Amino acid sequence: MSSFTEQPIKILLAVAESLMDSKFDYNNPWKKSEENYELLDQSSAWIGISVEYEDMEFMAALLKQNEETLTDYINGKISRQDAISRIQKPKIKKFKIWYEIWGPATLTEQYNTVWESFDEKWAEDSLKFHYYDGSFDYFQGEYVGHESDDFEADNFQITDSKVLGENKKAILDKLVVENTENLLDNLDRDTLIHLRNLINRKLSS
Repeated sequence: MSSFTEQPIKILLAVAESLMDSKFDYNNPWKKSEENYELLDQSSAWIGISVEYEDMEFMAALLKQNEETLTDYINGKISRQDAISRIQKPKIKKFKIWYEIWGPATLTEQYNTVWESFDEKWAEDSLKFHYYDGSFDYFQGEYVGHESDDFEADNFQITDSKVLGENKKAILDKLVVENTENLLDNLDRDTLIHLRNLINRKLSS
């Protein structure tokens, strides 16, 4: 957890303004993690706290989430107090991530096959002869199972991810917000006023 989450908005605004004026990449901070870390460390040195990589991600999320507000503040379109009142701290989420690990190993696969021979003592030698002769391939047999040994993990690859913890109410709220704008375009003035009164009544209750 980033320690920056505990900082007041006014302090985060000052750091964010400095980062917006630098080459801090907040679209995906991990692609330039070293450079972004150094920029954040320089921009927040006056706070007097130790910077971690989690703080870099937090500030990148804050900049991305509040980009319009920060741009308006930097360009003088809104006051400092307006910016402080509008800025929202990003909330951390949990993700389930699937990945594969690969590396060198000794793999032993077990097979069996039905083989014809006139003598039990000859059957195995006959099978080996036909394998070396090219008339039998070991993958023609029936796969039974496998064992691995001496595995050394060399690298891994992420294959998929999904966010956890979004309950049904949160998903419903998100769908309502995403679809409201198109709906409002098709409503008349009286209906819009009625909706506004309902919303105001709900907010004041």
